[in-house]
This record gives sequence, C-alpha cells and structure tokens, in this order.
Amino acid sequence: MRILPALLMLAASSAQAAPPDNVSPLKSQFTTIDLAACDVLRRDGRASVWSCSGLPGYRVYIAETVSSSGSKVAMSFGPKADQQKAAAQTLDPSNSLYRDKRQRITVEWRHVRRNGRDLPYATIVRYFTKQGGARGQVLVVTRVGETEACRMALIDALANPSAIALARSIADELARSFDCKGEPATYGATGRSPM
Repeated sequence: MRILPALLMLAASSAQAAPPDNVSPLKSQFTTIDLAACDVLRRDGRASVWSCSGLPGYRVYIAETVSSSGSKVAMSFGPKADQQKAAAQTLDPSNSLYRDKRQRITVEWRHVRRNGRDLPYATIVRYFTKQGGARGQVLVVTRVGETEACRMALIDALANPSAIALARSIADELARSFDCKGEPATYGATGRSPM
C-alpha cells in the first residue's frame, strides 16, 4: 500500500503544530502485563479471561480460547473493556500475545495529556501468529476511548522494516476518527506473517 509515505508526512506535519495550552503533544506510554498479577474473570478447560491494570481508568481485558487448531486471543481496553467490540475480535490464524509463557505482554498506549489526565486514543500490541508451518508477528492497532474500543489496523511486522513507525502513524492520524462499526484494515506490505 502507498499509505505509509502519506501517513508519515501527516504525522510529521501534525507534530509541528502547537497544541492548546491544556493539551500536551501526542505521546506513548508502555505498560507490561503479567497474567499472574491480573484478576481471573473466568477459567475453564478451553477459555481463560483476565482483567489487568493498564493506564489509570483503563483496564485491559484479555480472553484466550484454546482448541485443537490452536489458541485465539482477544484484547480490549477501557473502563468497560469486556463490553467493547475489541473484546470479541481476534486474528484468523492461531495467535498468542507472547512467544512463550514466561514473557510479559507489552501494550503501547498512544495518548494525549489533557488537564492533567492521560487520555489514550489507541493501543499497539504485537501478536505472534502461526498457521501450518508458517510463523509470524502482527501489530494490532486498537482504537481506544472512554466508551469504545475496536481493532482498526493490522500490520505484518515481519514484512515491514518500519512496522512500529507505521503503526504509530496510523494510530495518530486515524484512530480518533475511526468508526468502530467498520472492520480493521491491513496496512503496508504483507506475506511474511499469517494474518
């Protein structure tokens, strides 16, 4: 797709504009999640659901289902994360939030600081995928607000050398106006990771 140069130029031009006095420029914060420290909402033979700490006022909801074909993970964010569209969205191939169970999950929150509060508008999370003998990594950009959360963009992290820069540009330029009635789009090069 040819959207990458346009998004990077838009990101550069928007970064130069001065924000109002009560709003800081766009920022990232990172939170790590250890499932052992999260609240278990449900656990049975095939499904586990956790509620974890994120930014203040924004919980992280993680649901994992396991079947003979692999695992599927959904992740949502916000005060009512479990009730949002993102709570039921997953990738088609088998996927996980970590390479192995000892690894912690990292969430990048794109946000502005307004009147002393961090207000996230998007998250970026790396998923590890597999299908047949192929393995890959997919960056998932989720639109986040106080009343909704939904996936908006998928990026093949192995096919795009600047995948994280592309994810940030998409989050910064498109997340706040994204309509959660729509479906996530794929951006950048593809073909290296099952998506």
